[in-house]
Amino acid sequence: DYTWDKDDYTGQYAYEWLNGIYTFVPGALDRYNGQPLDVFSGDAIPTDANSAAWPYIRSGYSVGNMFQLDYSKGNNDVFGDSWDKLYAAIRRCNIFLKNYRQIPWSDKQQEMYYGNECRALRAYFYMILLRDYGGIPLIGDAVYSVSSPELKQLKRASYSDCVKYISDEFDAVQDSLRPYPDLSDRQIPVNNTGYGIEASGQDQDYAKIRKWAVIGLKARLYLYAASALYNGTGKADQPWLGYPTADPSLWKVAADDCRVIINTGQFKLEPNRAQMEYEFKNGEYLWTKSCYTTNQRYSWNWTTYQLPMGFKLLAI
Repeated sequence: DYTWDKDDYTGQYAYEWLNGIYTFVPGALDRYNGQPLDVFSGDAIPTDANSAAWPYIRSGYSVGNMFQLDYSKGNNDVFGDSWDKLYAAIRRCNIFLKNYRQIPWSDKQQEMYYGNECRALRAYFYMILLRDYGGIPLIGDAVYSVSSPELKQLKRASYSDCVKYISDEFDAVQDSLRPYPDLSDRQIPVNNTGYGIEASGQDQDYAKIRKWAVIGLKARLYLYAASALYNGTGKADQPWLGYPTADPSLWKVAADDCRVIINTGQFKLEPNRAQMEYEFKNGEYLWTKSCYTTNQRYSWNWTTYQLPMGFKLLAI
């Protein structure tokens, strides 16, 4: 298979495989035809009478329209996260991890980054599954085919085992991921006050999963775990639902991970909140999936259309 070509010192095809895995990372809050997900909940309603959100608001949701995990813009986008597509992403991660060391990488540092990014992404996909479904089957490094008899033997792991597995995976890779540029290179310049002026933006790897993003994800993992939804279910016979006995220490784990990031001094609140709406390289973001236009910025119109009713954007 040329993807794992033993004569390809650049590893270009393997790199393209990893980039394909990145496409499974969910979009953010505008995952349905540019509509913010708030309008599909009780938090907001669209101001546009022709908004694509109205049919769902009026008729409700179903398994068919919530769990498709198609993040491609212009297609029937998603509200939820699909079991089959996320496990497909995990399978792709396992294929990469099984094969990428066959390549005689000329750049050993890139080899290290790629392998650990893949493990971090796999843990993140499990984290999404855990958030949406509770305890899920953990398949380790196995690569199953559709006809593999082992698939029928898989069982849901307990919620606590899933949290530990994901957390351990994040811990294992966090110090072997590519670095962030210094804050001075990432933050929005003070004099950058007009649309069309390029931000500092020296962060060419903003879309790659890196150390502080991994620690931030781990903090969120424990924040979910500590919540009353999962912590203290009282259902020892259904361990996939959460922790049967409440464990208050989970809150501290989440807080400690947040404190680690704060204490780096490598992140800051940007003073120009309006400009934050379309600058995706800045001093606040730990990890970004960009939904950018041809000029590599968030759509200017997107921000305009998300203003509250009665407001009009005149200038920044």
